[in-house]
Amino acid sequence: MLPRMMNPTMQKLKAEFHSGAQLTFHDVEARCFIDARNAREYLKLLHTSEEIRVISWRRDSPQGPWVAVYVWGPGEDAIKPHIQTTAERKRKRRLAQEVREREDARRRSKRTMKSVESIKSVVSFMLGIKHVG
Repeated sequence: MLPRMMNPTMQKLKAEFHSGAQLTFHDVEARCFIDARNAREYLKLLHTSEEIRVISWRRDSPQGPWVAVYVWGPGEDAIKPHIQTTAERKRKRRLAQEVREREDARRRSKRTMKSVESIKSVVSFMLGIKHVG
């Protein structure tokens, strides 16, 4: 049996990275036709030998786990984003709601000011007053 670094799958994976690809373990799984566990093992092996590095973290779904995006070459790994607590999510949602309410109030006041201006112009037209300014 060949050592893992000489394995044809590992050679194919290295060729993918050398071409400039940015891959997650899902991508490795699809491109090399291996299961997720082996894909993670290959990436772990390359990462510990400092041949690849983490350039970013992304989610496949809004509530899904953070997945590392790897690229060929040495360097500093990107920092994994921290998971928000329930209190942080609620606070963020509350602040967004407050901003929406302020925007709605601002729009309503603009509509009211426009209607007041139109009433003033109609009344001054009816009374024959020329509005200056």
